[in-house]
Amino acid sequence: MSNEVVPYGDIERMAMAVAKSGLFGVKDANQALSLMLIAQAEGRHPALAARDYDIIQNRPSKKSEAMLRDFLESQGKVEWHALDDTQADATFSHPSGGTVRIKWDMKRAVSAGLGGKDMWKKYPRQMLRARTVSEGIRTVCPMATSGMYVPEEVQDIVREKNITPTAGAHENVSPEDQDKIKELADKAVEWLNADSVGDAYLSIENANLDADGKTYLWTFFDSKQRSALKKEAARVREAAQIAPALAAPATNDPQGTPKAGISEAQRKRLEARISELKLDRATVKAYVKNTFGIDHFADLHPEDYKMLDEHLPKLDSFVQDMENAERL
Repeated sequence: MSNEVVPYGDIERMAMAVAKSGLFGVKDANQALSLMLIAQAEGRHPALAARDYDIIQNRPSKKSEAMLRDFLESQGKVEWHALDDTQADATFSHPSGGTVRIKWDMKRAVSAGLGGKDMWKKYPRQMLRARTVSEGIRTVCPMATSGMYVPEEVQDIVREKNITPTAGAHENVSPEDQDKIKELADKAVEWLNADSVGDAYLSIENANLDADGKTYLWTFFDSKQRSALKKEAARVREAAQIAPALAAPATNDPQGTPKAGISEAQRKRLEARISELKLDRATVKAYVKNTFGIDHFADLHPEDYKMLDEHLPKLDSFVQDMENAERL
């Protein structure tokens, strides 16, 4: 282990280089930076983070080789009784944690709901070994795990907890569309980093991605970014579902005459519906100007607002009809 402390600025630059390379499963510089800081905190050079750690679906994990190496370097011992495609059986001992014998076989894997998974079919020995190493070391020397699971465990945990798993999402997206989605994700991340969640959400919605494209796009965001986008989507839906009294006047003067203008809730609902229907705002404003003779949504009369609300889903065809009539 190295005791030399690498300056934070140097680590940041290394993290950006790793993220830019696209290697090691790291999607952005923040992920790389986090792993490098963990490596330095454990006495390793930050550049070794890629050797010892993995990012699996935005979750950090420690490779079984690194876990076993740290265990042996801390006076731990392991004795393998069997290691093949049917079982991994070993005894782990450590001065601080005692001795334990751990066995993983395919029967146990099937009971845990793992045996039928693709990786378990292709690489049973490696998967059994990783599970045995992780459980054995976690039992007698938990400090060697760095508080993480091995990548093989994290993959299974993510699949179990994620209702819409994104692992392998790229397989259903063409290489050309992958490039476009990557550009869209980069732009959305820029908006998110600038605290412009609304712009990020709209850029994604206006991209008109299909289900596979959206699933692939989701893999480029970390948990914080996903949470922000989900909250924004919920906010837009809530605004669109506001049910104001559309036909009721906003306020009355002392004589009871309806006052022109809609409420702020109605205006927000209108803006939200324009976004949800993917309409061009300038086109809607032009339609309102031509139809009702006003420049601002807030100045709409409640009756005009009600009519506009009914026409919004078909506004594109209305505008086209207007343009055709003008040509005639």
